[in-house]
Amino acid sequence: MYGEEFEAMGPAPAMASGEYVIWKGKPKKSAYIADKALSMLPIAVIWLIFDLNFLRIAGGDGFLRMFLLVHMMPVWLWLGSAVTSVIQWRNEDYFITNKRVIIRKGVFQPYRQTVFLRDVHSVQVHYGLLDRLFGSGDVYINYAVHRHGKHRSKSGWFLLNLSDPQPIQERIELLAMESGTTPIQEEIYH
Repeated sequence: MYGEEFEAMGPAPAMASGEYVIWKGKPKKSAYIADKALSMLPIAVIWLIFDLNFLRIAGGDGFLRMFLLVHMMPVWLWLGSAVTSVIQWRNEDYFITNKRVIIRKGVFQPYRQTVFLRDVHSVQVHYGLLDRLFGSGDVYINYAVHRHGKHRSKSGWFLLNLSDPQPIQERIELLAMESGTTPIQEEIYH
């Protein structure tokens, strides 16, 4: 559909009677992995510099080296998040049907999140710093959750790192209006 972004696209989820997929997609691979990997990078680099300088100054025997390997946990966590971001990207799929928006994601045990279009209150496009660097954006869907009879609470989630988020936002809004709601459109720049 959009080249390399969809190379790992999984099959469409189970559909209800009369339901069909209008759009399916994945996050932009480079933007998604960079977003996940760069989030902890500054802390890991500072921690690594501190520990390596400490090791250089102290000289270090076997116990000190072992202690510093454990002490460098933020570096190991960053490496782990960078590696698992590839797995997360492969498992993250987005579907828009004529009745709902579905996100399928997860690392070792993929799961599915669903919001019905009739519950959508607003749809925004968010362009963060990394999004602008990688030519992507996020679509934020704000929706109502029906609980406890007439009480409704609001919640929301993102379709992350999309190559061209504007048409996706417009498509969700149009489908939500057709299902009986009036979503609010906004663009958010940070």
